[in-house]
Amino acid sequence: MTKLSYTIVGVIGHIDHGKTSLVAALSGVDTDTNPEEKRRGITIDLGFASYEEKGEVFALIDAPGHQKYIGNLLAGVSWIDVGLLVVGCDQGIQAQTMEHTAILKSLGVRTLVIALSRADIATETQINEAIVGVQLLMEDLLVLDYEIVITSTKTGQGIADLRAALMRYRRDSHCQTVDAFRMPIDRVFSKEGRGTVVAGTPWTGHVQKGDELQVARTGEMLRVREIEIHGQNENASLAGYRTAMNLAGPDAQTLVRGDELITADTYRKTKRVLACISLFGNVASVRLPSQYLFYTGTTHGEARVLGPQLLETGGETPVILQLSQSIVFTHGQKFLLRLPYPVGSCASGRLLAPLDDIHQKSERLLSAAHDLKQADFAARLIGLIEIRGLVEMGDRTLGSQLGINSEEVGVAIQNAAKDTRVMAFKNSLISRELIESVKRLLVKCLTTQSVKHDAWMSEDALLHLGGKRGSKIAAVVAIIELEEMKTIVRENHMVAIRCDKTTLSRKQTVTLQTILDSLEKNRTPPTVTELVDITSQPKQMIVSLLRFAVQQKRIIRIDNGLYYSAEMFQVFRSELSSMFSPGVERTVAEIRDHLKITRKYAIPLLEYCDQEGLTVRTEANRRAGSAL
Repeated sequence: MTKLSYTIVGVIGHIDHGKTSLVAALSGVDTDTNPEEKRRGITIDLGFASYEEKGEVFALIDAPGHQKYIGNLLAGVSWIDVGLLVVGCDQGIQAQTMEHTAILKSLGVRTLVIALSRADIATETQINEAIVGVQLLMEDLLVLDYEIVITSTKTGQGIADLRAALMRYRRDSHCQTVDAFRMPIDRVFSKEGRGTVVAGTPWTGHVQKGDELQVARTGEMLRVREIEIHGQNENASLAGYRTAMNLAGPDAQTLVRGDELITADTYRKTKRVLACISLFGNVASVRLPSQYLFYTGTTHGEARVLGPQLLETGGETPVILQLSQSIVFTHGQKFLLRLPYPVGSCASGRLLAPLDDIHQKSERLLSAAHDLKQADFAARLIGLIEIRGLVEMGDRTLGSQLGINSEEVGVAIQNAAKDTRVMAFKNSLISRELIESVKRLLVKCLTTQSVKHDAWMSEDALLHLGGKRGSKIAAVVAIIELEEMKTIVRENHMVAIRCDKTTLSRKQTVTLQTILDSLEKNRTPPTVTELVDITSQPKQMIVSLLRFAVQQKRIIRIDNGLYYSAEMFQVFRSELSSMFSPGVERTVAEIRDHLKITRKYAIPLLEYCDQEGLTVRTEANRRAGSAL
């Protein structure tokens, strides 16, 4: 793409103060192209123009000044580098002047060039009063970096000075954070012979012709056919450049302002967000929960704000936003809240973390905002782990959730893994608090199991319980640690609380192994009486050990006197499966011969298979059951 320094200028101000005329004087472009705008003499939608000076490109976004079209203004100023505030010398500071300036400040714009327009129709007294009014407004809003230029588009006064001021405030460099591409769309239109064209300012990453991009709202993939930057064809674009793209794909014609184009699967879509907000200075306090109009990027909707009962001016307060529509966002992204009635902006804030699938108590979520607000990347990651319970190190959305690039994600993972609140296990970082919570849950369930039922539970059942609490991986870690603590015992993927019923003496362990060896791969296993003779141990001990091994799923009890090893039974199952096809029946003799066992073993084995649904008895024959 063209290697020029590039600055986006957001042109704002009260209605009829001459914004569009000033843009035309700077760029030679009339941005009021809508017939309704021409008829009414006001800007309704966003206007775009640009000019080049000394190798610097200035992209001008002319935003509407009327209160009714504040949503259009917010779509235009979602990314700007410098604010150009237009104040009519003859009218001075007005309602929208103050609101627009407060909006820019809340969205993170720190530099303002202030054009005192229409000097040709103002008296010297009016001009001086306008200057004082602007200075007081800047002082009230704590805007430190600004410059005032007196202008007239009729006479050309101050236009050169205005260009010079914008040159001084130009953007020096592009700050790249998240690697993945993301562009909120602020314009959608069709061009004959080309199809759907969208425009916006990429917030992160870069895009090239031929790339596949995902529509965040629908998940559909679209191909980038062409890229333009201010009417000039380019092969690529990147964060911070006003960009138009011709898109191909079945979903292209359904795109609207507020949609976002992203690198596939790199952002989490959510309707529930952890955030922090700050009330505007003219708002004394707010009671929560409350409903507001919500604006971020080019998206707008409604938000129910939950948090402390009383929200007061001063500082940032953690809150939870429940949105009327799903959004994607980058950590730290600015947003604005407006009152539906009386209409007016009342607060701004930063989006911290998606809560789409989080079911923790609100108090815990709000407390995690402390870490998520930090500049330190590892602290942000720890905050994310605390609310999610577990984060996979290979999660492609980590960059957007933390607001950092892939290299910084790697460093954050290394540093977070050293924190005592976090445990690294395989490819995951797990909250220690979650692990302890799962351990308590598993001990409680196993204790109940030991008292009321057979002492043993399968690992799969325990992992399922852990999954309900938040993570199967946390349950894996919990089982390992409980075993190391000698709180539980594990045998053959079965788990139980350590007690007299679930632990064996040395003599019992040796005897059980002898029993297992006798049954292993044995098609005609010894009976209980024969096992007594083999082990030289009392029948009561043999029966108890057989029950113990059945609970652990190491052996299968066919009837009172016949047991098979689990491995041998699976061999029988496979051999039975090979005998049957749809509609085929087999006699007991055929099955007996195929399994290489006598009738003594075949009959009880088949009766057990009937019970388990592996076979179905039809008079004297068998056919395959649904479980085979």
